[in-house]
Amino acid sequence: MIAEAFDLSSCDAVSYAENLSGNSLPRGAEGFFAFPRIDSVRNRHFPKVRGSRERYREVVRFALTILSNSHGSNGSLGDWAKMDSVGVCDRTSRAIATISKEQSGDILVVPAQFGLFHCCYPASQAFDVFREEEFGLDCFAVACMIFTHPARLSSENQLFVDCPGNEFLPRSSERFGGVPSFCFQNDEIELRGHWPTDPADISHASVSAFSINNGVK
Repeated sequence: MIAEAFDLSSCDAVSYAENLSGNSLPRGAEGFFAFPRIDSVRNRHFPKVRGSRERYREVVRFALTILSNSHGSNGSLGDWAKMDSVGVCDRTSRAIATISKEQSGDILVVPAQFGLFHCCYPASQAFDVFREEEFGLDCFAVACMIFTHPARLSSENQLFVDCPGNEFLPRSSERFGGVPSFCFQNDEIELRGHWPTDPADISHASVSAFSINNGVK
């Protein structure tokens, strides 16, 4: 499903997943999830875009468009066009780099949780309780997870999905505080900026993944 949507190869990911069949999940993980390497999507679809930030923005926009089309709307692009200074946080970058060295092919397979492990409190608190091998996922990975598991965000009664693998850089011209967040409103999925510091806000949940072999250095 992911390979077809992004026009990438799934051969290595399928082989890797088959070898995981006997592995137990880390505590807190809901299952194994798949999303493309960002570099694979960049090289396949945006080879002429210059600058790492610009290419990241195009890759995320592409994933959001795929997600949007799968829901028959254009709502999931949400506020992405205004999030001009969003980046991937250091902890997530290091973890993905390590996992990328351990796996081959266009698509990565990781144990992850969709927010139930860190539900009903702000993303800022999720950072404080991440385990040694745990790291937040960014909006690109989370968009892919929602695409392959649409039931996770299909009603306004469900917890919104925060992306603690991202951070808003201080030079932003917009006043989004904290992290991007997927929500379901007016029969559409939208990506918005979320200020994750209000302890009274129990409508959000943070998505994270786990490094199987080592902690996040």
